[in-house]
Amino acid sequence: MEKETNGSIAFLDTLITRLEHGQLRSKVYRKPTHTCKYLHFRSEHPVAHKRAVLNTLLQRADKLCDQESEQKKEIDLVRSTLKQKGHPDRLLHRKIPANATKNQERETIGLAILPYLPGLTDQIKRCSTADKIQVASKPVRKLANLLSSDVTRGGWAGCRGPRAPGGTSLTKN
Repeated sequence: MEKETNGSIAFLDTLITRLEHGQLRSKVYRKPTHTCKYLHFRSEHPVAHKRAVLNTLLQRADKLCDQESEQKKEIDLVRSTLKQKGHPDRLLHRKIPANATKNQERETIGLAILPYLPGLTDQIKRCSTADKIQVASKPVRKLANLLSSDVTRGGWAGCRGPRAPGGTSLTKN
């Protein structure tokens, strides 16, 4: 259970501070072990996921910081962190989306699930919205596909001798 320290307590992503006159202030809280590791913009993920990282962090700053100065600091931190992760300036300096948290239901006539291919799948998604077809994507590369055939066929038990692929020992010393 969290305990109050110096008039402040961390709750979920929020640091709540009690002031002298009984007022409460809130701002974004990060654990001391937070590493600022976010999805790189050049990674092979759908563009919607990359935008969602930015939108989520900006909305968190908007909703959790009750003072404008704290909100500005948080937004600047988000933008500088994501800039280091390759996010383009045109996305970083957009306004905070007001309705991004609301699930807007759209009328659709079908669903298509496609393997994610950078560029192509995103274009298909854009084109299909006019036709009221929802498009979801799944990753093409999976860990099992990247492992060698010896490992995927026989697992570690299929290896000859007491060593696994790569030379690591399977027995305790």
